[in-house]
Amino acid sequence: MRDETALTADQKQVRAQLQQGLDFKTAGTLAQRFKAVVRERHPAELAEWIAAGQSSGLRELASFTEGWHRKAPHVPAALEVLYSTGIAERNITRLKQIRRAIYGRGNFDLLKIRMRVPA
Repeated sequence: MRDETALTADQKQVRAQLQQGLDFKTAGTLAQRFKAVVRERHPAELAEWIAAGQSSGLRELASFTEGWHRKAPHVPAALEVLYSTGIAERNITRLKQIRRAIYGRGNFDLLKIRMRVPA
């Protein structure tokens, strides 16, 4: 690699674009690994993914993986459980919409949306 001071402005721009491309590639690869860990429920691979994200050199990804690292004791258990709270969450949201309509906070637009989408 050449000395940074010996590069022309065009060469610096090309180098920055290449580095940005490598960053996107790294982030994309780690995102795909994360998706596989979560969807296929592999809690054992989560620690490896967190370590890879923290050592990737990407500030945003390192911050994201740090949050997962703080939750590390709870995440493997969540990946091992086969049931979802989606049905309960849907019903809670529906009840909140009805309550808003009863107390006058729901407007006509909310009612139109609610009528279009079946519960």
